[in-house]
Formats: sequence, structure tokens, C-alpha cells
Amino acid sequence: MRTLREISLLIFSLTFFSCTTLTGILNAANGPNKVLFQDLESYISKNPLIDTVYVKNGEYKDTEIKINGVNRELVILPESLGGVKITGKSTLSLVNSSKITFSGFEFYGIANRSAIIIDHSNNIRIFNNLFDRCGAFQFGKIVRITNGASDNKIHNNTFDYLKSMGVVVDVSSSEDVTLLCLNNEVFNNVFINIPNVKTVYPNSDGNGLEAIQLGQGSPKAMEKEIHTKVYNNLFLNIIGDRSEIISVKSSSNFIYDNIFLDNDSGITFRVGNKNAFTSNIVYNTRSGLRVFGKGHLINKNYFEGGSSGIIIPAANKSNVNANTVEGSFYFQPEDIRVERNLIINPESSGINIGSKFSNSRKFYPKNLIIEENILLTSEKSSPIVSAGNEDISNYEKKNRNLRTEIDKPNLNTEMDSIKNVIESARKFELKHSKLGIDWTKN
Repeated sequence: MRTLREISLLIFSLTFFSCTTLTGILNAANGPNKVLFQDLESYISKNPLIDTVYVKNGEYKDTEIKINGVNRELVILPESLGGVKITGKSTLSLVNSSKITFSGFEFYGIANRSAIIIDHSNNIRIFNNLFDRCGAFQFGKIVRITNGASDNKIHNNTFDYLKSMGVVVDVSSSEDVTLLCLNNEVFNNVFINIPNVKTVYPNSDGNGLEAIQLGQGSPKAMEKEIHTKVYNNLFLNIIGDRSEIISVKSSSNFIYDNIFLDNDSGITFRVGNKNAFTSNIVYNTRSGLRVFGKGHLINKNYFEGGSSGIIIPAANKSNVNANTVEGSFYFQPEDIRVERNLIINPESSGINIGSKFSNSRKFYPKNLIIEENILLTSEKSSPIVSAGNEDISNYEKKNRNLRTEIDKPNLNTEMDSIKNVIESARKFELKHSKLGIDWTKN
């Protein structure tokens, strides 16, 4: 298996680089505008006409950089790809800025709560960087998008053995609409080897270390629609808090075309409404997708292994006036569409409805549309839907439980294609796949 440094160097392609950027990387040694990392801020402010800056190769420790009020096309690159290593209590803050690209750097062992902060800044690109063993707190934010930062792109980065949360979009409970972080995109990244929270923080309650968090769960903020897109990412060998590889705590986000592979964890729509989970591959991932809130769409996904593909539990609060409630609660699953998913060999059931139903969790899921899903089991009989408090016969009529292997050509062809993507992802040899990343050698 290739090293993570090799992966980080290979993870870029001409598809995602402008010709100017690629030429700049290849010819940096012969060009002007080379500065030490600690001089970056002053150099940019003193040279308002430059469009490309190169950071001189070397290791930079405990360096705080704040780029403020820069609103022009600006590319920040290392002198040579991977030649700059940023360590210790270092942070790059991009504040009140726009149109800046930051690419080709290695962040190692960052001991701050954040490595990069995008603060009230728009159209920022953070790509082709390596974040290795970064973080000083299980709820830290390695790449933090905050205070109305919108239309930013975090892509083609590698996040390895994180000790804080990975990419986080803040959602304020304030009524000030200028603080909403809108239309950000997180794509073509690799999140790998995230350890158990208790391994890194033995005295904690075991919560934290989400690879991606969209919002922080305040009921007053959960109905705020932030329209984040999370797509074409690979999540591999993740434990964290064993529940949330991606934690969605806001509304109107779109998670699609990702691969979740060999994880002792899952994905959670924890707080919020009208989120979508579409065309993802969830393979050998313990907890599948867990859903609270209303108006979600879950369709065209592939689940194999794990406890259940999709879990729609009971809750301790209804959605009536939910945005006025104070505290952390589970909100009733309601008006959720689950359709055209393929679920293979779950340990219990394909779709689990109403788990945790009790006197303290008395709000049972309601108004669910569950249809055209397929459960395929090869060695045992598992129900397509299990429910704690209702007759499942209606669900059984609208979905298919195929208790033995079948020979339908269309289904087998689709499954063979998915298996090929899974094996390629495991080997870090994705090419011309749905992820769109070329990780082959140059």
C-alpha cells in the first residue's frame, strides 16, 4: 500500500488544477515571490498586484498567519509540492477575504483547535493538502468554516489519523442571516484511520472526532438551511465515537456519491430537516445511516454488512416548535422518504424503524414512505423492515426481500460495478471511477 505522502502527492489531476496553478508548481524554483511562511501575511499586503506566492521549503512550527481583507485571485503554493511542513501550534486564518487558493502543503501534528480557519470569506479553495495527526481536542475543527463563510471548496485533501474533527461548517443560533455559511462544498477528499475517541482522550465521554460536521445541533439553528454539498469522498477505517463519521446538525444538505469503507462507525442526521443521502456506497460500516428530524430523502444507496442499513429511531421530542427548545434532544423522524436502496446481508434488518422506543423516547417515527428497496441475504433470512411498534406488512408489500442469490442481469451488473469500486478504493487505485479522482502514478 502506498504511503500517505505518496497518496497526497497523487491526489491531484489536471481536472482540478488550472493550467496556471500547475505550471506555477512545476516552475516555482525559477520564479519570484518566494517568502518564508511567517512573512506571508506582510508580503501579500505589501504586494497587492501579485497573483501567486510561493512559501519557501522547510518546516514551520508555531506560526500563526492571518490573511485579512484580500479579495482578488491569489494562489498560495509551496516552493515544491509537499516541501513545506507546518507543525506545532500553527494556524492559517483567512478573514474577510475571497478568491484565495491554498494548495500543496503538509500539516503535521497541529496542536491547535484548527489548522485552517475560513472566517467570513468566500470562494476559498483548500485543496491537495495533507493533514496528518492534527488536533488537540476531540471537538476541535481542523478546517473550520465560520461566520458567514460561503461558496468555499475543500477538496482533494487527505485527512489521516485526526485527533479533532475534520471539516466543520459552523451554524450559529443567531438570527443574523449574514452569519449563515452557505453553499460550501467538501469533495474528493480522503478521511482515513480516525482512531477511537477513548484511545486519544481516555478521560473523555467518548464523543467527538467526526470526519465532517455540518452544524452544532442547537435546536434554534437546526432549521437553518445551509446547502452544503458533501460528495465523492472516501471514508476508510474510521472509529471516532462509533456513531458519526458525518454528523449533520443543520438543514438542506446534500450527501452523495461517497464511499464509506471498513468503518466501526456510521452516518447520522442528528439534528435538522430536509437533508439528502443519495447514491453512496456504505460497505462494512457498522452503524449505517441513522436518521432524526423531518423531510429527509434517502435513495439509491448501497449498504452491505453492518448492523442495519438504515436506522430510523424513536425520539424524545416532537418537531412542533422544535426551534424554540433549549438543550440537546432527539427529534422525531417524520415525512422521510426511503426508496430504491440496495441492502445486502445486514446483521439484523435492512431498515430498522422505532428502535429505542420507550417512555423516555415516546415519539415514534411517522409518515414514512419506504418503497422500492431491495434486501438481499445469502445465508440467512433477515427482514427488509423491522419495526418496534407497528405492522410491517405494508412495508413488505412495497419492498423486495430476496432471500437467496438471484440472476437478474441488471442487479448483478450493478453489484459487480460497485464491488469493483470498493476494491479499487481499498487499494487506493481509483481511476475513472465515480469518485473522479486519479490516484495512479504520474
